[in-house]
Amino acid sequence: MTSCTAPNREENLDAGIRSFLSDKGNDMVSGIRRMGRDALVDRVMDVASDMGFDCHLSDDAPVDAGLVVFRHWQDMDADSVRERWPDSDIIYGQDLCHQVPAVVRLR
Repeated sequence: MTSCTAPNREENLDAGIRSFLSDKGNDMVSGIRRMGRDALVDRVMDVASDMGFDCHLSDDAPVDAGLVVFRHWQDMDADSVRERWPDSDIIYGQDLCHQVPAVVRLR
């Protein structure tokens, strides 16, 4: 089990995202420096859709969504997220240091 998937180059990014999404033991995937958080969140959603995940942004996610995505952790009300989507995989965007974005799995 790996807790973090960190691709170091653009061509490895989708493989890192697939690994993150495929194994719920992975806590996060980081993007490429200066990529931007929103760009990484969009890329994760595109890869998730290509992999057949029932993927929704939190604004329009049904109760039974397989994967609920928040653009930023500040958009989440941690107390109500698990109540609203009790069986969903919840992920969110975050800015790390040195201009590196990440998508993190809610634990």
